[in-house]
Amino acid sequence: MRGMNIPVDGYLPKEQTNCFALKLIITNFKASDGWSQKFKSRHGLSFRKLCGESGTANTKLANELKEGELKALLSEYAPEDVFNADETSLFFKMLPERTLTSKGENCSGGKKAKQRILILLAANMNGTQKLSPLFIGKYLKPRCFKNVNKLLAAYHANRNAWMTGHIYEKWLRDLDRRFLSEKRKILLIVDNCSAHVEVSDLKDIRKEFLRPNVTSILQPMDQSVINSFRRIHRRVLLQRVVMGLELEQPYEIDVLSAMHLSIRAWNDVQETTISKAFQHAGFTTTIEESQENVPDNMVEDELLINELRKRNPLMSEISFQDFLNVDSDVICTEEISDEKIIVDIMNEKEELSDFE
Repeated sequence: MRGMNIPVDGYLPKEQTNCFALKLIITNFKASDGWSQKFKSRHGLSFRKLCGESGTANTKLANELKEGELKALLSEYAPEDVFNADETSLFFKMLPERTLTSKGENCSGGKKAKQRILILLAANMNGTQKLSPLFIGKYLKPRCFKNVNKLLAAYHANRNAWMTGHIYEKWLRDLDRRFLSEKRKILLIVDNCSAHVEVSDLKDIRKEFLRPNVTSILQPMDQSVINSFRRIHRRVLLQRVVMGLELEQPYEIDVLSAMHLSIRAWNDVQETTISKAFQHAGFTTTIEESQENVPDNMVEDELLINELRKRNPLMSEISFQDFLNVDSDVICTEEISDEKIIVDIMNEKEELSDFE
């Protein structure tokens, strides 16, 4: 509900819980006021006034938040202790239109193959610390993981390669333990999508949600950081494809290679790109002189596309920008229905009974 910016009062959760109890055939339960208070306390819930309109970027409100709440928050933390996290999805097997393959082989990859991977990226305000990416694929143990003793980053899987509340909570608690061991107090700012659930009892992480109608303005990761990561990823992918064609050894694209490419791309995102993105989003406590962004090598990108076109004359006049943006708006999370919640609860009961 929060992710869709739908107002929720104190009455709705009680009614929804009573509805679930009926569907689960729990006859001796009633969501009383006492139960409601304990539920809110246990999960760290509170009811607040909702400002702005759903689904629209409110520039006026964003500016007010920059000068008010956000400025006050930032005054309590050093820039290296302020983090933003966001997800992006990639069709990792996708190549420019009409996938290049060895002669005689069927084309694979592209949007129709539905080969996707989700990456959670997080970095601090001055760009000095980029957290290790978290990956979510469709299969828990893809064949490419065979004989791999240890992955270079955390990997999870579900049917749609989506971020879920369970995965997000595990990532957040692991991160909290890390910062606790480092004796660092951290401010983490995220958007309020449905997968970014409330997580209680964190020791060293203070989490704050961006309001839906200002996220596109105040989310630093959306201010060129993720775009830079995606551009580098696609550039390196095409470089390896071209090299494979030159050596007559086609580059194999699978989940493992996609993870390795993503890690390299994330490492190559520059500190200045990140710090400027935070600054552009209003994350600054002082007036700083504007720094010039280090431009991405767009000429090299187009040369790579042209090189592929030489080797495949049937390839249409697709630009690198088209190739970059084809999966930029892929959904990263699921809005869970009542029916899905009931099925998950019943499946959990069955799984637990198997161990008895």
